Amino acid sequence: MTTTRLSTDMASSAGAQTASAPRPELREDFQVELERKLEGWLGLPDTPQRAKVEGLVAGMLGKPDERGLRHFDLSKLDDEKLHELKKLQKASEDFEAVFVKGMLSKMRQTSFSEESGPMGDMARDFMDQAVAESVAKSHSSLGIAKTVFVEMAQRVVNAADLTKGTTPTGETNGKKD
Repeated sequence: MTTTRLSTDMASSAGAQTASAPRPELREDFQVELERKLEGWLGLPDTPQRAKVEGLVAGMLGKPDERGLRHFDLSKLDDEKLHELKKLQKASEDFEAVFVKGMLSKMRQTSFSEESGPMGDMARDFMDQAVAESVAKSHSSLGIAKTVFVEMAQRVVNAADLTKGTTPTGETNGKKD
């Protein structure tokens, strides 16, 4: 009896530790775009293909809408996959920032302004970096980060759910249990 109580206490304290850790959140525009892209996996409504795929990814689908269709809900991913998506989002934004900074630097080289010396060049470089990072993290960015994120995130989501998905008939990854 003591063993059961101890394991129950340990389980509840472990649950309390995981409950206190904040779940990572994606930028809303990135999440919406990824969910929209994932909808293509489901196929057309009222088809056998959609029913089969919905069975495979049932753990990631939300409640049925007014038409009875279920849609992807990334909040159903486990914390590990959400952390991977969050890291991917940052890497995508950093990639866009590097691209924008390079573009700003090239644009400055064509400027007809007077030379200001090494300190002025360094100040402009810092300003270009700050502008590039701001553009990449804003909702009105060039869209490079979002495109890179969505294309790569599909692989993370695929690995998260489709590899352990089960069909309504009890098949796992196409094999009977």
